[in-house]
Amino acid sequence: MVLFANHLGISHRQFSLSIGASSGYLNRIVTQGSNVGGDYIEKCVEVYPDLNPLWLITGEGEMMKSNVKKSIDDIIEEKIDQKLSIKDNSEIMLLIRAIIEKELQELKGKEKLT
Repeated sequence: MVLFANHLGISHRQFSLSIGASSGYLNRIVTQGSNVGGDYIEKCVEVYPDLNPLWLITGEGEMMKSNVKKSIDDIIEEKIDQKLSIKDNSEIMLLIRAIIEKELQELKGKEKLT
């Protein structure tokens, strides 16, 4: 939760209040090493639908569910801005394949660092 609050650029207090917890909830978890209550995990997923629940619970995978989708959308928008046409489905598939391969390479690079 702390990493996610930092990712959002909000204070621990703001994050705690956003999920319906007391203003010091996240700070208490950090300082006392407490476990996060299941009801607050559920509330996080409800309030922040792009948050990956698997990451929230286990710390594995991507923090955000939409990382790949946003990358695809960004590239398609860039192509449109550059006035390059995507002529048919095969071009779209090549574009998506390139994005997925890039994501996989980045993940493999991260695994080597750990």
